[in-house]
Amino acid sequence: MLKKLSEKNRKIQFIDQKKLEKRLKRSKDEEETELIKNDMEYVRTFPKDRRYISLFDSSLDEETKKERDDLRIQAAVARAKRKESETSEAGSDQEGFGDDFFKEEAEEQDAQSSDAEDSE
Repeated sequence: MLKKLSEKNRKIQFIDQKKLEKRLKRSKDEEETELIKNDMEYVRTFPKDRRYISLFDSSLDEETKKERDDLRIQAAVARAKRKESETSEAGSDQEGFGDDFFKEEAEEQDAQSSDAEDSE
């Protein structure tokens, strides 16, 4: 049952993903771009054990639309958290250039040069 559901979901998700990619290419507005990226996150992270709810199906009942909107919000929040953590990691990497190798090497050179000065 899960395999059948997964195969069917995959086809619909693929179509939604392609539609979103086209919209993203045409997008000129920053706000619209963010909404499209959030929808792409919805497609990417949709639970595999549930029947996929297409973003572009206009024949849905109100309950299903509400469920889809709730899942879209969850995907947007997850994307925002991931984006925030990536930004904070990038900021910390830039401070120390993200590599302690050079820091340790510089400290060793400083120690060697101060030893050389002490011996003179």
